[in-house]
Amino acid sequence: MRKVIDLTREIYTGMMVYPGDPEVKIIQSHNIAEHGYKVSRLVFGSHNSTHVDAQSHMVEDGKTLSDYGVDRFIGDALYVRRPDDIAQSEVLVVDGPKFNDSLIERIIAISPKMVGFVLDNDLDEEGVGKFLKEDILPVGPLNIREALPDKFLFVATPLNIRYGDGSPVRAIAITYE
Repeated sequence: MRKVIDLTREIYTGMMVYPGDPEVKIIQSHNIAEHGYKVSRLVFGSHNSTHVDAQSHMVEDGKTLSDYGVDRFIGDALYVRRPDDIAQSEVLVVDGPKFNDSLIERIIAISPKMVGFVLDNDLDEEGVGKFLKEDILPVGPLNIREALPDKFLFVATPLNIRYGDGSPVRAIAITYE
């Protein structure tokens, strides 16, 4: 039986953002009573909430979202709870170990398509830059609220932003029980 687990953090007005990034505002521009339909204006940076970084986020002349096919954002994932859990996989979802030079180099050696992270992994700008230099796309921060199996299908599709340096995603784990 298939189970879909949402790993996405919510986007809302006034949410916490990375220092210096644009603040998030969701403003209703149309309402049902007056216009017959509801529309909201969304104002936020390309790296707010759960998001994926394109290589161009930190690499001069790096790939933009336009350079990746949608299949780049879907892959078989390995859930990493301890550094010893790292093994070959299309995607590594790291929930537990703190990112340090050793962990980052081990992940780079495997060369996954994506690496997922949570808020308390301590993935800093230097670590993100190392991954992006190798065209390994960071996705996060993930919101892991329930147990994940060791292996699952990971999906984190960005908005189709022309030449985008990143985008919010709806990150999900698909498991088969």
